[in-house]
Amino acid sequence: MYENVQGCSALHLAAKHGQPECVKTLLQHNIPADLTDCQGWTALHYAALAGCVASVALLCGQGAPIDSTDRAGRTALMIAAQERQEVVCAELARRGADVNTTDHQGRSALMVASQRGCVEAVRALLAYGADVRRVDSLGEDAVHYATQSGSEEVVTMLMNAQKNTDSFSMCSQLTNMPFQAAVSPEPAHWESERRERHETEQREIERLQGELSLKSQESESLKRETEALRGRLKKQTKALRLLFDTEGETEEVEGEGEDGPLLDRLASLLREKRAREDGWRLDQRNGKMEAGGKMKKERASVEVDALRRLEDALEEKGSAERRVSEIEGHLDNMRAVLSQYETRKRVQSCVIEDLETQVGTGSSLGTQEGVSHWLWRSRGLGR
Repeated sequence: MYENVQGCSALHLAAKHGQPECVKTLLQHNIPADLTDCQGWTALHYAALAGCVASVALLCGQGAPIDSTDRAGRTALMIAAQERQEVVCAELARRGADVNTTDHQGRSALMVASQRGCVEAVRALLAYGADVRRVDSLGEDAVHYATQSGSEEVVTMLMNAQKNTDSFSMCSQLTNMPFQAAVSPEPAHWESERRERHETEQREIERLQGELSLKSQESESLKRETEALRGRLKKQTKALRLLFDTEGETEEVEGEGEDGPLLDRLASLLREKRAREDGWRLDQRNGKMEAGGKMKKERASVEVDALRRLEDALEEKGSAERRVSEIEGHLDNMRAVLSQYETRKRVQSCVIEDLETQVGTGSSLGTQEGVSHWLWRSRGLGR
């Protein structure tokens, strides 16, 4: 099997450059998914680096070692957190990546994501059980790194998770309390908050979808306007060529679809026509106007008007194309935001389903051990 000087195989390179179709083809031809390069990276590390969720899903589906570490002890989940690839972090955690694995410096993926101020990655890691109180080899925890990032939202999220952990520790000590006294109304409150947040995000998604639809309609309208301008430009170009033929010019106006050469040609023709007009005016003042001068002047005036209209049409076309480009940029941004909201929605749905399952489990047990198990599961997920 061919490898380059860094030890990268074709599968590594396909994942690195975000080419899921190539990744799929190579896997179908039995290329091992656990190959490592000189620094210990698997193709999954490179897919996380590129932020390609499709490649991550393909590799995990073919048995790529999800918790494989490189020479620095970093997993693909840590690489995704380092590169602020929030969707990849959520996907790896959903597929069972160990969220509490640490590198050779004792840093977990939660610490890395907190240092980068990556809100959605931190939210997903906490939802899948990341230990907020774990410290690295320097004795620093995730809150310390979140403070370095300057993200108040991440700091608040981690502090709330620590409070929930403290509450769990206190509840675990209440082993002699009756069942009714041990049950707190807070879990129902948490469930209500999660559902309310889920509904709010759903409304936000619907609003974004509406805006996306409006932007799409505006983009289509601009495209139609651009096509109309192109049609007008073609007609005016044909009229201009007819004028050239009438005048006896044999030179072609090149680049019907190329604005640069055509504009240069138009500018040159305008200068020539204006020079002719100046010459005719001078001849008229000196009494040397020939018999057919008036007809030529009128024809020159018509040509100048046609050239000006053509130049205006080109400017309108360029303006319309720039507007279309801006609208398409807005559409891409809105699609990215919509994708993030849908990912958050999936994560919240998993959390709510897990919470409801655990509430049912705690109620059926009917013992203090069941209550403790239920409280640990629900509060361990965090908000």
